[in-house]
Amino acid sequence: MDVRRFGGVGQLSIDEVFSPQQAVLDREILAYVERVLAGLDLAPPDTDTLGLVREGMGEGSFVAATDTVLRFREFYHFPDIFRHWKVERWRAAGEPSVLGEAWSRAQEEIAASTFRLTEDKQREVDSIYERAKRYVQSRR
Repeated sequence: MDVRRFGGVGQLSIDEVFSPQQAVLDREILAYVERVLAGLDLAPPDTDTLGLVREGMGEGSFVAATDTVLRFREFYHFPDIFRHWKVERWRAAGEPSVLGEAWSRAQEEIAASTFRLTEDKQREVDSIYERAKRYVQSRR
């Protein structure tokens, strides 16, 4: 099966329940999946493989090798929220939660959005919200 579609970003169920945090997390997951689907370039390198090995052995690490530096960002996926941090770094950053980070990103995107409902649609949404609010308050 070769599925290339992804729908329902931000949906929490089959109902019309939407979560801005879930939308941000879904996009994060999608970026990872896109990286995996891109695969690895298995073609022989344009450079001398034995020379690359010697360079890495001579430096004591392959991290500084020119070929590694050039391919590093395309090989690894660096997520924005599901970070690959050690516990020490996570603690030093204030122990950010995934949902908190997602909510922060969602709020930034919402604030930057230029989309506006028409006045009649906004009144309708406000009315639905007020009815829902009254209903929830009456159930306490």
